[in-house]
This record gives sequence, structure tokens and C-alpha cells, in this order.
Amino acid sequence: MITEIAKHAIIIVMLTIIAIIDFKHKEIPTLATTSLIFFSLFITGITGVFSGLLALILALLLLEQDYFGGMADLKVMVAIGILTPVYLRFSIFVVIMLSYGIVWKALNKYYLKETKECAFTPVFLMVYLTLLISGLI
Repeated sequence: MITEIAKHAIIIVMLTIIAIIDFKHKEIPTLATTSLIFFSLFITGITGVFSGLLALILALLLLEQDYFGGMADLKVMVAIGILTPVYLRFSIFVVIMLSYGIVWKALNKYYLKETKECAFTPVFLMVYLTLLISGLI
């Protein structure tokens, strides 16, 4: 059986790789995001499915509003949603993600002078680390 520390380490490594790829290339291979979803389901089992569906619905709404860039961001949000199966934790995840996202988009627009779509998965990495450090995951 995989220990809790190993599970979190694997998720952090996967999110870091995805964030670096997204930051450099502005696109993420489907294999990376799908693997993250399946590993998240492996960790939580059936308990994470409902929060994953909630994350999917929220992600679709945010995608429609151009909050983040594409399907890869949606998949990463679903994976982290799966990892937060308790409703209070999921609510905190959403608030942190929206807060960090607004700051990230502002930094990209005004400080880095990005005119194109910005990489959003670094936000998910920071959200996951925040949840982990605060003991919510």
C-alpha cells in the first residue's frame, strides 16, 4: 500500500510537471491530465467521485466564462476536486482556487504583460500545496 506521504509526493510531482509544460508550451498532453485524474481516483476511491463531478460542473462554468484556458485546466481542476471529497474542503478549494486565479491572471496581464492566454495549471499546483500545508487534504 502507498503511504500518504508518497501519494502526496506523486501528486505534487505530477502537478509540477504539468505546470512546467503548461507554462512553457501553453498546452498539456492529454496523457498527463488523464493520468492525474485516474491517480486521484485511485487515492480517494468512490468517495471522490461526487466532488469530482461538482468540480467538473464548476470547471465547465469557469471555462465558459474564459476563467482558464482549456480542457487540460478543466481536467486538473477535476483531479483536485476528486482529492477534496468533503464538502467544506471542496468549498475551501474553490475559494482558494478563485482567489489565486484572480491574482495569477492579474500578474500575467499587468506584470508579465501577457496578451495571450496564460498558463493556469501553476495556480492548481499552488492551491494543492496550500491545501496540503493547511491539512485540508
